[in-house]
Amino acid sequence: MIIKDKVVVITGGSSGLGKEMAKLFKAEGARVVINSNNKEKLTETSQELSVDSYLADVTSEGEMANLAKKIEKKYGQIDMWVNNAGIWTAHAPIEELDIARVKAMLEVNTLGTIIGSKIALHQMKKRGGTIMNVISTSALAPRPSSAGYSASKWGARGFTEALNAACAGTSIAVIGVYPAGFKSEIFEGKPPANFGMFLATEDVAKKII
Repeated sequence: MIIKDKVVVITGGSSGLGKEMAKLFKAEGARVVINSNNKEKLTETSQELSVDSYLADVTSEGEMANLAKKIEKKYGQIDMWVNNAGIWTAHAPIEELDIARVKAMLEVNTLGTIIGSKIALHQMKKRGGTIMNVISTSALAPRPSSAGYSASKWGARGFTEALNAACAGTSIAVIGVYPAGFKSEIFEGKPPANFGMFLATEDVAKKII
């Protein structure tokens, strides 16, 4: 894949893995656009990396469709759309799950991936492109201590496999990536017990690129 001069959109691009990917894509010569619903972090990262940014909520189809229209108007195309935005919750037994948080994870991790893919697919049917969904190894094996998060990622995995099948034989490529634990800001100060053994975020980004 030739990355130079490609227009790459990264949701959740203001911090963590999204920020590291944005940095590396730009180093490869891509025209990078980051998205987040955190205005302060988005502005800070946009200025630090010298990349374009747009404020939008991945759980809102209207906001994401508007984002895509703005990007296409400025650049004329979208070559790669990376659905990276995600949230997590601290490990807990299933009977102690915070259902409000589980609902939020399903909306961001699963529905956000579906909405982003739908918007990207609509744009890419004109000239092709690549949709990359950042999922997790939590979608590959049972995780009783993080069942709610795992459920949101299994949903994203099932959708990604369906999307891949739908795009077979077209000029649209679908990539699902499944990182193991890495030292991301997603843990919000409440990391798992084995956090010290996790991968460095920049190393995960390098592998993806």
